[in-house]
Amino acid sequence: MAALAVCLSHGAARASGKEQLADLYVAVDGPAGVAYVGERVVVKITVENGGPDSAQGVTGEYTPYRIWASSVRAPRGGTCTLAAKGAFTCKLGNLAPLRAATVTVIGFAKHRGFAEPDFVADSATTDPDASNNERAAGFPVWLAIRAKGVRTRPDGTAKLTLYASIRGKLDVRATRESGRIPVAHVLRQMGRVGRVTVVIVPNARARAYLDRHGTLRARLRITYTPTGGKPGSQTLRVVLKRSR
Repeated sequence: MAALAVCLSHGAARASGKEQLADLYVAVDGPAGVAYVGERVVVKITVENGGPDSAQGVTGEYTPYRIWASSVRAPRGGTCTLAAKGAFTCKLGNLAPLRAATVTVIGFAKHRGFAEPDFVADSATTDPDASNNERAAGFPVWLAIRAKGVRTRPDGTAKLTLYASIRGKLDVRATRESGRIPVAHVLRQMGRVGRVTVVIVPNARARAYLDRHGTLRARLRITYTPTGGKPGSQTLRVVLKRSR
């Protein structure tokens, strides 16, 4: 008796007799406008089966592209498993014709730029049109707080002007240029959106250095944690000056 070989290819399964077909379609919806670094972002992923037959063993894979998944809610009967660097995979089970499964992603952006979180679906049933199995949502990601400028003053202090787009906690750490020797530290809760001014006051050690040398090269590390979100940082360099 001749051996019968059955080959399962990517996204396809052949059964005896009539071949089963299931056209999967993926939609990814992100924020309607702008997202901010560290802000909680909700991404909804919908996998729909256009038929004509049932899709067997539907799976999916999420690639972050700036929106890291911190938690995932799978549809009823499905499971999703978080992986490294904000990615995850899903097993969504079987999907009947004209039925859909929705995966909800709670994530955050670590860096500014353009986010394009991507999801690709597959199944063991032949898909007549695999071109719609992958989709991405595109939206800009801005800094939650932006530095508008730094102005040094004759008394050795520096005036830092910022603009907060959302509420959160501001942490400014000033160190020597090497980044190791503390110069000043400002911690402030941002209860409103808009312009804010922070004054960097050198500590006693930094003031003694300024008294001797007149200038001090400092590095300002600005960390902003949106309410309910994750911290995002940016670095500025400034030269503190003390008039003699």
